[in-house]
Amino acid sequence: MKPLAILGLSFALAAPGLAFAQTAPAPAPAEDWDLAVRPETQLTAATVDFGTSLVAVRCQAGTLDVLLTGAPAAAGTDRHVRLSVGAIADEEQVWLSTPGSPVVSPPNADRVARQLRTGGTLDVRIDALPAGGDFPATPPRRYRLPIPASPAAIDQVLTACGQPLTNPRDALPRATAVTWRTLPQGQFPQGAMQDGVKAAAVRLSCLVGASGTPEECLVVSTDPPRDDFRQQALDAARLGALDLGAMPGQAGRVIEFTIRYRLP
Repeated sequence: MKPLAILGLSFALAAPGLAFAQTAPAPAPAEDWDLAVRPETQLTAATVDFGTSLVAVRCQAGTLDVLLTGAPAAAGTDRHVRLSVGAIADEEQVWLSTPGSPVVSPPNADRVARQLRTGGTLDVRIDALPAGGDFPATPPRRYRLPIPASPAAIDQVLTACGQPLTNPRDALPRATAVTWRTLPQGQFPQGAMQDGVKAAAVRLSCLVGASGTPEECLVVSTDPPRDDFRQQALDAARLGALDLGAMPGQAGRVIEFTIRYRLP
């Protein structure tokens, strides 16, 4: 049974008997992913349904998500996965989930969404989870989903969230075991305070410099979308420092991180 509030993408999915390796049949041939546009709720979403799992790329009020349903529910929020799709090959990532939810999502939604545009196999391996709270331990899960190409729908979602359709950094190797010597500290912009903003988050993509300083930083997303937060986060990143002694051989790799702002 799979009741889905698809337009809002608020999922409640009961996925009985998922095996260790779940290989879904390809969906019926279609010209593109299913597309839903709801201007009144600032929603643009592209979805493809595999029966026991559904993959969605969603822009909601300026925030981009890639969502995979059918994952085992657990008490925690972090899911350690290995991902292969498009230019991403067997890459370790930490995906996010609401406790008790069967929906998981990558933190770098724009990069993953761009890999889904051309179709191919989406291979997600979720590590085993220990028992916690009201949830039993679960074995490792693997999802191999034959993703159809999306000639227009995913592009429309990316554009709705102000994300580029291509990014040369998508194929660059990611830094692992990231260790900060000096964590970038955001300073709340005065103009945002005066406008009544209470919290914000800016996600950045940088290259690991030879001295450990984040270099060539780009803003991936800003919530809320304000220029003062974007500029402040870029300034803060330049004052951060990575501990290359704990990260040998990772200069030149891509690091993505979020600077959060909150007033007391």
